[in-house]
Amino acid sequence: MGTLVLAGFLLGELLLAGLPVSSPATAWAATSQPPSSGKAATPNFNPPSGNPGVSQNQTSGKAKPLNINSASVDQLRTQLKIKETYVRSIVKGRPYSRTEELVNRSIIPRATYEKIKTLVMAK
Repeated sequence: MGTLVLAGFLLGELLLAGLPVSSPATAWAATSQPPSSGKAATPNFNPPSGNPGVSQNQTSGKAKPLNINSASVDQLRTQLKIKETYVRSIVKGRPYSRTEELVNRSIIPRATYEKIKTLVMAK
């Protein structure tokens, strides 16, 4: 059994037993109290809130579409997570009346468009 696998197994056993775990990497997963019944404890999973570089709307699953006609190069690059050349092509090809024009006018490949089509709009 690999060392990492064994360490993960032992950590899980400590958490299930309700024992405190005080490692910076696992402190967020430790339970606040040992189980009162005979059942195993469920780790208190509270990951850090927010995700740098991603708008709050994207992390909640309901992204506000980005207007490809007015968004800055930085907004397009960080929120759409596409190649710099595609971002520059989008900006150079403005204005757009529909987002499908990105593919129809050969601005970006269809595969890239399929990844970003729910994140963009044309106004």
